[in-house]
Amino acid sequence: PIIWTEQYPKGLGPTISPLKAALNGNICHEKISFSCLDDGDIKQAVKEANAKDILLCGIEAHVCVYQTAADLMEKDNRVHLITDAVMSRHKSNYDIALRKMEQMGVHLTSVEMALFELQRVANGETFKPIAALIK
Repeated sequence: PIIWTEQYPKGLGPTISPLKAALNGNICHEKISFSCLDDGDIKQAVKEANAKDILLCGIEAHVCVYQTAADLMEKDNRVHLITDAVMSRHKSNYDIALRKMEQMGVHLTSVEMALFELQRVANGETFKPIAALIK
């Protein structure tokens, strides 16, 4: 399942339209806490997903993403950070966030790597759409 969150959209703005269109059909959880797990509804959604492996992406890497990763790790989840789907306004904040997350045991990956890890084989009904995405 996809757990989609927005940090204070009234003040910071909503998810950009192309991404919002791709997330159509998923519930958007608005939050004001930096860590997703400090929000009761999001914490419950994570619990209900009952997944030990979590693919994490978002902004800002050094604030919301970092604090969420730390809380997920504390709950014994395996966190896989999609590094090319994470950003901070300043590269120095992005770099330090990735270093700190890796030091606490977060697995660093990329969109392409994660897609092929999930796919596992070069056939099946999902292979061609995945291959088309990365070309």
